[in-house]
Amino acid sequence: MNRLLLILFGIHFCAALVLYVRRRQRVYAALTVVFLCLVASTLIKLGAPQWVVCGIEMSTALRIAALALSCLTLILRLASAMKTKRDTASAD
Repeated sequence: MNRLLLILFGIHFCAALVLYVRRRQRVYAALTVVFLCLVASTLIKLGAPQWVVCGIEMSTALRIAALALSCLTLILRLASAMKTKRDTASAD
């Protein structure tokens, strides 16, 4: 199961990276880091599941970071959509 997740997260990481390189938007940079955290977390679970730093398993810490960055990505996406809506409303 973890290997399947690793492949899935890896594909999404590559797609997010391509989007960021092409569009140069902060939301895609954050999304790229989210999937990087998930890939790293899954690799740690596969290779060194007992790796603990400061009493916290690294795979868990990386998943928490991915969750926080996902929230940031949603906020950035909403802000971008609201800005676009305001710009189109003011252009009319």
